[in-house]
Amino acid sequence: MLSMTKDSEVEVSSEDEGFTGAWYRAILQENPTKSGRKKLQVRYMTLVDEDASSLLTELVEQRLIRPVPPEDPNPNDGLAFEEGSVVDADLKDGWWTGVVVKKMSDHDKFLVYFDHPPDVMQFEKKQLRTHLDLIGSEWVRPENKELSKSLFRSGTMVEVSCKIDKLEAVWVPALIVKEDDDEQKRQRLIVKCCDNKSFRFDGGDDAKPN
Repeated sequence: MLSMTKDSEVEVSSEDEGFTGAWYRAILQENPTKSGRKKLQVRYMTLVDEDASSLLTELVEQRLIRPVPPEDPNPNDGLAFEEGSVVDADLKDGWWTGVVVKKMSDHDKFLVYFDHPPDVMQFEKKQLRTHLDLIGSEWVRPENKELSKSLFRSGTMVEVSCKIDKLEAVWVPALIVKEDDDEQKRQRLIVKCCDNKSFRFDGGDDAKPN
């Protein structure tokens, strides 16, 4: 484990629902000890307390605290990110881990898939960094993920049929977030419509490539 000392900048993760896969910058308020105490006090750099009057301070288990990862060697090199690359995205005051599912025609922009909760969002390359895992005292870049070759893979633009009444249906543009199966093993799609609302489409609904 790389050394961390009081007043050093660190990153803190959470196991709370809705925050899995996110890392937040913080300042370590005390030195780690060998006494066996499992929690250390940190002061977040981007999160505030309930009344928003000051930066949030809390006790966090040591296993959820790590040093700040090294900077990308070529932060302005868009080729560093490919479809399947595991990245961290600057989102909601933290760094959220996701996978690049599409490189846009404008090479400065990428679609990134997140698993917790399922979502696909667009980012500029300056909002992304290479994801690194701390294993022992080494920073390790994970291998690229193998993406689905399905017609309805994550990040694909489609049109979905929404029924207005029993006699009328309209086709609206949407973005595939995730392919899934229901309990009967029928294909189900989670899609994001243009108003950013997410819906599930299965047996009774239709989707087609855009």
